[in-house]
Amino acid sequence: MNTSGGIYDKVYFAAGNYSYTSVSVISSNHEVISTGGLSYLSKGYLGSSLAWTNLGGGVFRAPMTGVVVNCFDTSVLDSNDDPLRLTNVASSALVTSTVNSWYRDSGANLIYVRLESGLTPSASCHLSTGDLTVSSDRVNYLENMVLMGGLTLNTNATVLNSVFLMNGCKVLHRYTDNAFKVTGNWITWFKNTTAALTNADAFNYHGSGSFSGYAIEENCIGRNAGIGASNSINNGSTCHESYTILRFNGLYKDTEGSVVADVNNSKSLNISCVVGESTAVDAASKAAFAVAAMDAVSETTTMWLDGCTGGSLTTMGAKNRSLLNAKMYARKCNISNVDVGTELIPY
Repeated sequence: MNTSGGIYDKVYFAAGNYSYTSVSVISSNHEVISTGGLSYLSKGYLGSSLAWTNLGGGVFRAPMTGVVVNCFDTSVLDSNDDPLRLTNVASSALVTSTVNSWYRDSGANLIYVRLESGLTPSASCHLSTGDLTVSSDRVNYLENMVLMGGLTLNTNATVLNSVFLMNGCKVLHRYTDNAFKVTGNWITWFKNTTAALTNADAFNYHGSGSFSGYAIEENCIGRNAGIGASNSINNGSTCHESYTILRFNGLYKDTEGSVVADVNNSKSLNISCVVGESTAVDAASKAAFAVAAMDAVSETTTMWLDGCTGGSLTTMGAKNRSLLNAKMYARKCNISNVDVGTELIPY
């Protein structure tokens, strides 16, 4: 996407399916709003842009050069209204026998797809070639967008803040990194936005050198993090390296690691957040709210909880992994099964 003119130009377009092949999803400062419903965006190609041959049995083949990393069908939604990720199988023969699958023959530069509908792949079939990125010198706003393949805000290691805002969006289906990845001196505000379906973290914030940023998550959801993982470090929302964040009225759950975890001297205020179950393999990492990296004695990470809910028989409500220096404060909360030694300090 590209516009010309002054800072923060507005771009409106009709709800639908869109793809791009450039380096960054946004290449100038502007506001992008999908009207009439959600728009689905990926880096790569739409099925409607390829020349398909019907091989019978619902299988279609098309010439295609370049790498394909994922294939999505936005006409099929799950119980969370997330688009379907097709299965990448090992041969064209397996496409024939597997509904909702794809295979790319790199030697012949051919791609094979079989959709649930049995129809020719159309604009609702996204052939993803990589992750979505945003340049670090931008001021941007997105509304009513579903970004498939994850989103990276490129590292900003400068004194000047970069700004990124989202409302009514989803960032989904990234299986090589965090669903939403922010690094450096960014100011971000996410409202009514979901990050999910990743093999790492859902919302992830890092400092860069001496530069850290500020984040707000308002009415956001971070879920289904750490898919296929077993290292117990995958969170619904997490801040690192002196980052500062406000989480307000959020829902975080189903993570292969502590659900909300702040480390490396970061600061967080969490208001009216509901935190569900951790699916971590490591029992010591099954926590709703956690501060500090494991056994990081010198950390000064601080977390404030106000009106939050978390903890069950199988997931600790709170865990402080640096008891000498990290702090957890709580008021008007419903936090159960607090880890031994962890103190929730009234305030």
